[in-house]
Amino acid sequence: MNFNDPDGLDCASTPYYFNGVYQGTIGDIVAKQSDVSILATAMYTESGHGSKVDVADEEYSIGAVIMNRWEFVNKNWYLSSSAGGPSLNVSGWGTPGDSITSIIENPSQFAMYTRGADGTVSLSASAQKNLDSALSSSSSSSGCGDLAFAITLANGMWGERNDGNPLYLYNGLILTGFNSFNPAHPSPPYEQKAGSFGDANTFYGVPDSYVSETPIAPVRRRPPIRPVPPRRPRVPGQPQ
Repeated sequence: MNFNDPDGLDCASTPYYFNGVYQGTIGDIVAKQSDVSILATAMYTESGHGSKVDVADEEYSIGAVIMNRWEFVNKNWYLSSSAGGPSLNVSGWGTPGDSITSIIENPSQFAMYTRGADGTVSLSASAQKNLDSALSSSSSSSGCGDLAFAITLANGMWGERNDGNPLYLYNGLILTGFNSFNPAHPSPPYEQKAGSFGDANTFYGVPDSYVSETPIAPVRRRPPIRPVPPRRPRVPGQPQ
């Protein structure tokens, strides 16, 4: 206990560092409702956290789906029939602009958000319960570690969004969606199964050949990349 949680902190009160720079407590970061905190909340609440779940890869893949959608919505990349795949209208995915909010807080796309009778959007009861459980857990708990890792991933992914407009892959497919259908099946017909990580979620994507930088020509500045996820912090309160 003296080694893992010397101050006896709960997760919300735990100091968080990114690249060695203090960012605030985990609770403060989540409450900011910034693009990073919204992306991290999505990664955490949409992933499983059981003993048989590969949480790191699942959180990464959830973030990859969202960031890929951001690239498509902002027309940095296209899914185009001229590139070998089907044309795709992404208008339902969100609104173009330098924010992730309209993509994530979209009840028609992600089940973690619901729309009230007054039109306001908020976390679903189950998603809020999962998030609150992590925030109230001890600093050394696995749930707190998973949440801290989601924040680290979100910082990295959102920070590099304009750095060559990267796309993210898993198992050779550019990730475009995930769901927990039973039995598992893709939402649009053009998606192919990319894999799962021990949770109910199954991830789907499209081949590289479906993607182009313009609606007409399949020439790209550079091929899509799968950046190496940052290491999971052993203790959320230590500088990373």
